[in-house]
Amino acid sequence: VSQSRIPGKLVRIPEGIKFLPDDTCKPIYKYPHEHGDDNNGCIVQYQAPYRDPETNKVPANLYIICHDPYAQDAATGAISLGSAWVIKRPNNLSQPDDMIVASYVGRPNTTDEYNDNLFKLAEYYNAKIAFENDRGDVIGYAKRTRRLHYLEEEFEMEYNSNMPKSSVKRGYGMHMTIQRKAQGELHIVTGN
Repeated sequence: VSQSRIPGKLVRIPEGIKFLPDDTCKPIYKYPHEHGDDNNGCIVQYQAPYRDPETNKVPANLYIICHDPYAQDAATGAISLGSAWVIKRPNNLSQPDDMIVASYVGRPNTTDEYNDNLFKLAEYYNAKIAFENDRGDVIGYAKRTRRLHYLEEEFEMEYNSNMPKSSVKRGYGMHMTIQRKAQGELHIVTGN
């Protein structure tokens, strides 16, 4: 299925969050980036959220956000970027499914600015955020802004019974280890 890429911003209006296309926004499509590149990034929408025809609401659990945060505000040399991908899960409501419907890659001036965009994305798609929980300030930001309900509770790689369970308990997201990262990359490459 061919998808268009529409850069834009998410803004709060009285009815909730609205996506506003903005061709002045500069999405980030490559990494590593060059010195002097604009790394603010922006939301890119490939498909608007499906809304129930009767309630005009986005159903719960239809979307999930996979998020890789960066460590801190200040950095020297080549900086890492935050990366969030909204995935429409396989479902019986909206086709096509099992696909990326929006993304946000960037590193604005502050972590709070990044997190504000991330949580607007979660609200817009009524999605939980699954994330690496040992970097960034996702949990702290969610606590400060009373948005913990958008965070995926702590989870494991249940499909691999050989993967040791984490002894680190942070309540939300996933504690990453070298073994978990390698298993995740293998899963992505092979599709199994």
